[in-house]
Amino acid sequence: MTIEYKDSKRIVASGIGTELGGVGGWKELGRFTSSSASVSITTPTLANKRYLMILGDARYVSSESALTPRFLFNGDTGSNYAERRSLDGGSDTTAVSQPEIVLGSNNITSPAFTVGYVSNLASKEKLVTGNINLQNTAGAGTAPQRSEYVGKWANTSNAISTVTFKNYGTRQFDTGSEIVVLGWDPADTHTSNFW
Repeated sequence: MTIEYKDSKRIVASGIGTELGGVGGWKELGRFTSSSASVSITTPTLANKRYLMILGDARYVSSESALTPRFLFNGDTGSNYAERRSLDGGSDTTAVSQPEIVLGSNNITSPAFTVGYVSNLASKEKLVTGNINLQNTAGAGTAPQRSEYVGKWANTSNAISTVTFKNYGTRQFDTGSEIVVLGWDPADTHTSNFW
């Protein structure tokens, strides 16, 4: 970066951005968009990164009773997850020894978008924190809903290599539902950034 001192005592810098993002930063690791209605969507195999950001776009199928978005990791459907969540700042709901992490309300009847963050060290339980925003009723006359969630995957042997965004039971996400996983590692030296 070049810095010039102008006679009006303004500092002018050129080359800004060439040094930014040179160490660390979010990088897209995997993405899957459903081409048809589906109970779950799973990323391709992910590179091992210390931290993950998961973006999920859940589209509601009007013929289904409701959405109940969930995460599970590496295809593990055993009772290896625990969670805590609240809807619109209300009382916490907790669950232990679960087959996945529930992200919000159990009965969502509108589109939803989630952002979750995961600490992904292979030798430690994977801690998750995130938010999900729910359209609620269409139109400006109704405020959207929000849900906060925290959870953990009690695996201490493996880093996360796939993320599945799934619905409850046989309920389906609509076509166009999507999951995107970003990874961040302080040792990365890439200069391109997902954003």
